Amino acid sequence: MKWCSDVGGVGNGSVAGAIKYVKTLGIDALSVGWAYVPSVREKGYLELEPVQAIKDEILAADVEWGPMVAWAPRDLPQGAEADEHFANLRKNFEVMAAVGTETVVMFPPGRPDTPWDEVVAYYTPLIALADEFGVRVGLHGHGRFMPSKVQWQLMNDVPSPNNGLTLCSGNIFHGDGEEMYDSTYELAKAGKVFFVHVRNVKEGEGEKEYWLDEGDVDLPRFIAALKAGGYDGYVRSEHLPTDTYRTFTRGENGVSDIGTAFSVGYLRHLIR
Repeated sequence: MKWCSDVGGVGNGSVAGAIKYVKTLGIDALSVGWAYVPSVREKGYLELEPVQAIKDEILAADVEWGPMVAWAPRDLPQGAEADEHFANLRKNFEVMAAVGTETVVMFPPGRPDTPWDEVVAYYTPLIALADEFGVRVGLHGHGRFMPSKVQWQLMNDVPSPNNGLTLCSGNIFHGDGEEMYDSTYELAKAGKVFFVHVRNVKEGEGEKEYWLDEGDVDLPRFIAALKAGGYDGYVRSEHLPTDTYRTFTRGENGVSDIGTAFSVGYLRHLIR
């Protein structure tokens, strides 16, 4: 396994700042969120030139190009809005494929009460684009998608080798409890784990953030289950007590400078 961090999450919020940070800590790769790219904020879709420029800057520093990151809409588009949405998604997948992106981390579509058939109706053309352009979609287990049985249901209802998971240790614990370690092994063994988020949580405390050596998740056991299942991809930490997701100002510091440094030190001997 290899370590990955994200542009905007470390350093001073710039590509150059993130590169300096990961080079200092020996982190292998950087991921880039769609929302970081100016054309997404301005036009609603990725354009090749700015994404290629970011990738070139990362590779020139001898850092690997990791997954890209996106949020699916909470309110699923309908009618003409859906046509525009999927036209923009096509552009996004086309750009990701053109720059050689293997995986996109996708936070899940819909709300907790969105009917399941509507979720599947959204995910079906999404995965069709993934198949067309050869980009894997790693659904982040969040909300209704925390239990592995729900993750399996979506992968079975929309079958594809490109339909898989960004496995979050904290969220699968909330979904599966102590069975999470067996679930992790089975998902990894099936080749359905495309990316891994590592965090720690406590039962009944939701998103409350803990250091990796606190909480109820046995992270050495979690990493061992991934290894036993054959997972050899990227790992990144998230949601540490010092993270500043809600107060971050680009240009001053990263969201997770301290938390990432702690996590790398804690997990380095486990993920190699």
